[in-house]
Amino acid sequence: MGTVSVRRLAMLTRRKGARPPSPHLALGTPPEFALLAKLELLIALFRLGFVAFPTTAGSPRLFDAAMCLAFVLLAALTWSSRTWMSERGLDLSLAIAAALMGLVVGERPQDAGQVLGALSLVLLVLFAAYHRPPKRLWPMVIWTLLVYGTALLLNPRTGSPLFFAVAAVVLVVVARVVSVLVGNLRSAATRDSLTGALNRNGLSELFHAVAAVSARSRSPVTVGMIDMDRFKAYNDAHGHHAGDMLLVEVSQKWQEVLRDGDLLSRIGGDEFAVVLPHTTVAGADNVIARMRAANDTSWTVGLTQWEVGEDLWNALGRADTVMYELKDARPGGGSSVLRAREAVVRGEQQLQVAKERLDASHLQLRAVIDTLLDPHVLLDAIRDENDQIVDFVYVDANDAACEYNRMTREQLVGARLLNLLPGHSGTGLLAMYSAVVESGQPLVLDDYSYWHEILASERRYDIRAVRVGDALSYTWRDVTERHASVAALAKSERRYRLLAAVNALVATAQDEGELLGDICAVIVEQGGYQFARYVRQGADAEGTDVLTAGDLAGVAAAAPDGLRSSTSVPVTVDGAIDGALWVYAEQTDAFDRQAIAELEELATQLALGLQRLRRAGQLLQAVARQSLLTTAIDQAAETFVVTDPTPAIIYANPAAIAASGYSLDELVGQNPSLFSSGQHDHAFYVGLWADLLNGRPWHGVLINRRKNGEVYEEDATIAPVHDAAGTTMAYVAVKHDLSITRGLEADLIRERSDRAAVRQMVSGVQPGELKATADSFCEAVVGLDGFDSAIVLLTDPSGYLIPIGCRGPTALRRMVGEGTRIPYPDGFNQKTDVSALTVDGATPSSVRWLTLAMVEALLIDGFTAVGCAPLVWRGEVGGLVAVATRVPVGVEWMQTRLGILAEFGSLAGVLFGAQAEQHEQREAQRAEIRDVIDAQRFHPVFQPVVDLATGRVRGYEALTRFDGNSAPDQCFANAHLLALGDELETACVAAALVAARGLPADVWLSVNFSPEVVLSGHAARTVADASRPIVIELTEHLPIGDYPLMREAIQGCTPARISVDDAGAGFASLRHILELQPDMVKLDAGLIRGIDADPVRQALTSGMCHFARTTGTILIAEGVEAEAEAETLRGLGVELAQGYLFGRPVEAPGGAVMT
Repeated sequence: MGTVSVRRLAMLTRRKGARPPSPHLALGTPPEFALLAKLELLIALFRLGFVAFPTTAGSPRLFDAAMCLAFVLLAALTWSSRTWMSERGLDLSLAIAAALMGLVVGERPQDAGQVLGALSLVLLVLFAAYHRPPKRLWPMVIWTLLVYGTALLLNPRTGSPLFFAVAAVVLVVVARVVSVLVGNLRSAATRDSLTGALNRNGLSELFHAVAAVSARSRSPVTVGMIDMDRFKAYNDAHGHHAGDMLLVEVSQKWQEVLRDGDLLSRIGGDEFAVVLPHTTVAGADNVIARMRAANDTSWTVGLTQWEVGEDLWNALGRADTVMYELKDARPGGGSSVLRAREAVVRGEQQLQVAKERLDASHLQLRAVIDTLLDPHVLLDAIRDENDQIVDFVYVDANDAACEYNRMTREQLVGARLLNLLPGHSGTGLLAMYSAVVESGQPLVLDDYSYWHEILASERRYDIRAVRVGDALSYTWRDVTERHASVAALAKSERRYRLLAAVNALVATAQDEGELLGDICAVIVEQGGYQFARYVRQGADAEGTDVLTAGDLAGVAAAAPDGLRSSTSVPVTVDGAIDGALWVYAEQTDAFDRQAIAELEELATQLALGLQRLRRAGQLLQAVARQSLLTTAIDQAAETFVVTDPTPAIIYANPAAIAASGYSLDELVGQNPSLFSSGQHDHAFYVGLWADLLNGRPWHGVLINRRKNGEVYEEDATIAPVHDAAGTTMAYVAVKHDLSITRGLEADLIRERSDRAAVRQMVSGVQPGELKATADSFCEAVVGLDGFDSAIVLLTDPSGYLIPIGCRGPTALRRMVGEGTRIPYPDGFNQKTDVSALTVDGATPSSVRWLTLAMVEALLIDGFTAVGCAPLVWRGEVGGLVAVATRVPVGVEWMQTRLGILAEFGSLAGVLFGAQAEQHEQREAQRAEIRDVIDAQRFHPVFQPVVDLATGRVRGYEALTRFDGNSAPDQCFANAHLLALGDELETACVAAALVAARGLPADVWLSVNFSPEVVLSGHAARTVADASRPIVIELTEHLPIGDYPLMREAIQGCTPARISVDDAGAGFASLRHILELQPDMVKLDAGLIRGIDADPVRQALTSGMCHFARTTGTILIAEGVEAEAEAETLRGLGVELAQGYLFGRPVEAPGGAVMT
């Protein structure tokens, strides 16, 4: 099927009386129609072949039925898609239809099926002619003669020539008549009858083709609306016929100068529309100039660019608006397109309105950020000549930001960011801030490291930044101490894990290669390093390293992948350097003093393991040579144990295995202390080793422990074994089981269990709020075997101990809840002062740090001993950790756990040090607010509420001013954060009630309460005995979580009336008004300011007035400062107002204030 270009389409439309083709011609033919059309023609050809060759297989009736069905489908598809056949296809269809009709009917005119099949093809031709009439008749005639002539040559008996000729002429004439009729109808439907230009339908139909071409080629399309200037006056002066002739003349001249493809349409009256394909608005000036030069008539045009996918009439509507704006701007008319001047004026007006709104937003933001505890600043971007952000300037900051930067607000506001903190440029922070302003995406940085130039130290911050208008709202929190605490805890935990893993390897390794490889693997996995290896000097002359374990396979090649530093630690075995432990890390500062000390301790443990393995190997060789002696020993009834000099067990006979309950695998490699019950004192072992080290055998009784925990006595003889040089090679113990059971082994087991539990506790305690962390710490301590109570005490600024967490008797928990202050013990300011004391009969002087109440509480619950250790933070003692036990031999038991107590103190220092500092700061703020309440460092002031109609004072609002010019909002906010907001508000209102006694008796007094004070019932009790009418204003600082409970609390304040303060700000939303149904509603000053010049504010206030009249609510306008504002409020129906226009807040108003 064929397509038609837009140029060709436009040329067709400009011929008056010509029927325009459909725009679907430009879109091509759907494949479904093409398939059905080809199918129908194919069936027709087969049917024609059947006539020409009667022997052709198949039934003619089948072909006739198929042609009928194909025509029905083709007609339905053609009608729905408005798609037409090409000219050549139409000519061929007409020819086939004429020939087939002549052949079929001439052959067997009585066959109705054949006639119906032929007629279906004829109808198809006529239907196609309706949509696309043939422009010439001779191609169709030629095709018809060719088809019929071929059929006659093939079968001379086929058809009737006369009938064929008549059918062909009738068919062609009918097709032409249908074409002419349809063309006239379509022209009448798509063209204006007066001017010959397109009408609305024609424009809509042809614009589809223009839109399709524009969408494919991405070319612009400009549309315009034209209106004749002063046309009505012309009609009135010359008559309507002259006006019609003028329209015809203008339309024809315009069509002559328009380009091929341009569309002109008369919309109605003297209004025309023009469509200019492939043309921008700026490029349309040339076309408009030619149209203007074509006649002398004055007219005005408005142009706009059509957007792809947009409805044509939407675009023409915009062009119509531009045209009428141009008419208003130029009464004389003209054909120039609306220029940028009007847009610039409108833009400046919009910019001024936006600036005023931004200023109002800044004022509201100022009130919000002053209540924040975290530092917060507002920054404006500074741009260069290329509109690139090169710096920021401080435009606002809260008190916390000024204090953090050690500057006043006057010093900070106006300063440039890079002048104060030049590091922002090099660290990339400036680029991040610029991205927030440009993209609007918020910035979130956690634990960000930055060298703070003002503080002259490396700090870590949590940073949040968002765009507010064209400014940057920036908040940060200093988390340096938190980071240090977490890092210290993680490092301590890592050290415990590393040492424990190395000790286990040293004690159980059976081979040097295995030991070295496992040690290197543990250093990498547990120590957090990149590579580790053990090297010994090679045998070649150049001293090449021999990698015995942890081979790096090319350490130098791996350096570019992240290795930044390394260190080596010598390993000395039996007084000689055996090799070196090399460790590699990614960080340049990975090997500080603590890390080196840790690696040196690991090297020492490795040396002991190598020494043990070598001596064990020597002894095993010696034992192997004495196989006969071994056999005898294995069969002996006495216990026989052999150790190396370290000492570690290298052999145990079956009797020793049976007596101890351990298997040989469990004994080999272990220290003989595995059997120890813990009941021998230090002097006992000193004497034993004094004999052995001097080469003398030792004989005595050992109290040992079996694997099942049973304690037994052995009569033992232990003797050293020397080599030829006199060096001790081993120790041999021959023991006789005395089977005397003692319960002396429990202490050693408990000691090891406690230390394992301490390591587990380190990872179990989660830092959080101070008391929660302290309780979690005490809970973990009490979870250890033998510890039945624990308490953590911190030092307050006055030198007293304050209990912050406890697990123990009720009396001790009560002391924590009440915050009991305990005098600090004299002489206890030593980091190493760890004590274990008896509770029974103790006094405060003997126990030193315990109060008598704490001693009595411990005695009542059956505690036998207590232990305490200092809490050390940054080199200073900041508190105590105390534990108690109910073990019968309490003091002796506690003495064995002094090392664990010291670890408790160190761990508590890491956990609570930073939180204790924050706790001290919070307590200092709490003491300051408590002093304000107790000493009444504030005074009430009163501002009149005036009747706008009469000027008479109807009431006063009681406000509070604090000594030292502290901001009231900040004072109340801090008090609520420290749980003193209820007391402070109640005290301020009570003082206002006393000071208001001098006010006129016929006015009411308005006092401010937050929702939580009203819910507590303190508000109702405070105003219960007031001598005058009271109005309770609900402040906007805090939200209301439970409205039903709030309404119940308000009922308890009767007869006081309720007012919602600052409607439109804070939490004072419309929901407050709807849920609480207050007696009064105070309109926020931000809504009232400038209301005389702002229709939006007037509309909102008018709506509130209607709401007040309907519900019986009294409206009070706050912040009225100008007479014009008051006059506007009177006109809107606002009843009451307050503000500087009527009177400022003063301590003792002298009577009614008149407006």
